[in-house]
Order: sequence, then structure tokens, then C-alpha cells
Amino acid sequence: CVSITMFSRRLKVGAICHGMLPHCRRKAGCRDECAEGFKYVDYSIRQMLERFRSMGIGHREIEVKLFGGADMFATDAGERETVGVQNTKTALRIFEKERLTLRTSDTGGSQGRKLFFYTHTGEVFLKRLGSERELTADVIKAENQMRSAILEKSRRRHRTGDLPRMTEEGARPLKCRAAKFEGTHTV
Repeated sequence: CVSITMFSRRLKVGAICHGMLPHCRRKAGCRDECAEGFKYVDYSIRQMLERFRSMGIGHREIEVKLFGGADMFATDAGERETVGVQNTKTALRIFEKERLTLRTSDTGGSQGRKLFFYTHTGEVFLKRLGSERELTADVIKAENQMRSAILEKSRRRHRTGDLPRMTEEGARPLKCRAAKFEGTHTV
């Protein structure tokens, strides 16, 4: 699976999708109101772009981020590309065709990822997940930490009128900043 986030800083509008397969295998493909369309990477990206266009958001102002595409399951040597690789390539091909600039990505590998996306700021918090046994406890812990931080951030924003960054003191201004949440970072 891959997740793609899109964000317009001007309108403070965000969108996220979770594509499980690269594209629909039907002859006609998925068009317009396909009931299962959002499980496909190509359909999801097209729909997100259409929504952004309908709000007057141009391609140049869309911040695009791509995550996932991990090879979670072992495959035999010599097999065709994994679904994760196919999903990632499909997304990148569409970004190029639509002339979208990929701001950041975290793809591939063998670990799953848990994302928290702030649709009003464009921030994405990412946590790499370990084994299945660790997965549930880690996800619950990360979700609880995120909820607490979201509430605190909302309280601060209402008091001060700004959107403070949730990063460690003295963090260098890089693409990925260390966050206050154990095992997560912003991208």
C-alpha cells in the first residue's frame, strides 16, 4: 500500500489517500464514481487532483508527499515486482505526467508505516512499525501520544493564534524533524 498526501498552503486544504493496488484491471478501468476506485493508486490521485482543481488550486501550489510501498511479505527471487514497488512506481509516474513536485517521500523497505496527517497544516508524522506483535501496542501508544499532542496544539493555537511546530528544542530545520513522540518524526 502507499499513502499520498496533498496540501495547499494558500487555502490550508489537505487530502490523503491509501492505495492498495496500482490500478484497476478492468478493461475500462475505474472512471468517475467507481465504488471500489479509491483502493487504486491511479484513481485516488486523479480524484484528489480533480478536487483540488475544483477549488482553484494549481498544480504548482500542491505539496505532494508519498509514503509506504514496503515489501511486507517475502517473495521468491526472480518474481515480478512486488505490489509495493508497483504502487510507488504508479504514483511517481502520475506525479511526473501531471507535473507535480514530490516534496518528500519515505518508501520501500520491509517495515510498514503509521501516518498522522494534519490536513490544516500539511504536516505528516510518520512512525515505522516493527513486527506484528509490536505493531498493535506501538500503534495504540503512538495514537494516544498523537491525540494528546493534537489537543495541546489546538489549545495553544487558540490561545496564541499561531500554529507552533511540535519539534524538539534545537532540532535542525531539515525535511525530517524529530518529534516529541517516541519513535515518530515529521516529514
